[in-house]
Amino acid sequence: MVVGVLAVIMTAGGALSARQSRFSGLVRFRPEKTAPAGAIKRTPASETESKPRIITIFVHVSGAVARPGLYKIKIGLRTADGIAAAGGVTPEGDIDALNLASTLRDGQKIYVPRRGETPIDPGSEQKRLDLNTASAEELDGLDGIGPVLAKRIVDWRRRKGRFTSLAQLDEVEGIGAKKLGLIKDRLTLE
Repeated sequence: MVVGVLAVIMTAGGALSARQSRFSGLVRFRPEKTAPAGAIKRTPASETESKPRIITIFVHVSGAVARPGLYKIKIGLRTADGIAAAGGVTPEGDIDALNLASTLRDGQKIYVPRRGETPIDPGSEQKRLDLNTASAEELDGLDGIGPVLAKRIVDWRRRKGRFTSLAQLDEVEGIGAKKLGLIKDRLTLE
């Protein structure tokens, strides 16, 4: 009798197991408990949208390359990729003067020198100052601008607001066309 009961249990268990294996690929829906009215907080669409992730950058490739110009490339690429985007190095280009493995950043300039030309050290390039945010001390470092003129520039900005063009520097007492010519390449408006 015990053997008979075990046989029935094993047969029933095998049939149930076979039946479950047929449905193992199905997704079962279990309704969740519903929240009471008013318990669900709605989030405005503007809060749920994620900020777009920057996936491209712009680099300026010039010098001994086939097609100098501004190129839009994927973020994380290397100097070698920027040069390849510009059609590669011309026969007179000195590729050994560059670090081809350096990672590119937005707004970077890649200059491929010609053989015998002194390569440009990117670290030696003077940083441009934002005319609308530079302090008097920073402006004092510009050619032909001393502490008095630097203070006048800051005072002009305080009285009249932001500069909208570099030509407005001509309105600052003591800065004329000649001084403007000396410093305009060191300034930017952001």
